[in-house]
Amino acid sequence: MLRRPLAALALVAAFPLADTLAAARQAPRRIIHFSAFDDKGRAVTDLQPADLAVRAGGKPLEVIRVEPAQAPLRVSVIVSDAGTGGFQQAVATFIQMVRERAEIELISLLTQLEVITNFSSDPAVLREGSAGWACAAVSTAPS
Repeated sequence: MLRRPLAALALVAAFPLADTLAAARQAPRRIIHFSAFDDKGRAVTDLQPADLAVRAGGKPLEVIRVEPAQAPLRVSVIVSDAGTGGFQQAVATFIQMVRERAEIELISLLTQLEVITNFSSDPAVLREGSAGWACAAVSTAPS
């Protein structure tokens, strides 16, 4: 089955492989976020450590556990569309898709960066921010 990276899962890998249980407890650990989809584009949610191979510097690492990520994503959306509002619908669609799993920050870049909303998952804040974004784009568009 083909698996492509993309929905949030957390992977804990031990660096480097430990020969003993005592050494494994002391080995530094890293959390690696990744996504996995099957060949039909459906999220794969039942991965086990044995299903994965992780390497660092060409050396295999032990996968200790695989679990769904618990923390929400933090996404900054930066739009530089010369004030046309051309990305407004695409951004609104993206926000609708991820807002339950992410905190989103909206940033406009016309002549300089302008934070429209700070990180939020509140639909009212994001709706107001994206409406303000359209107004800001229209008012600053070149004549």
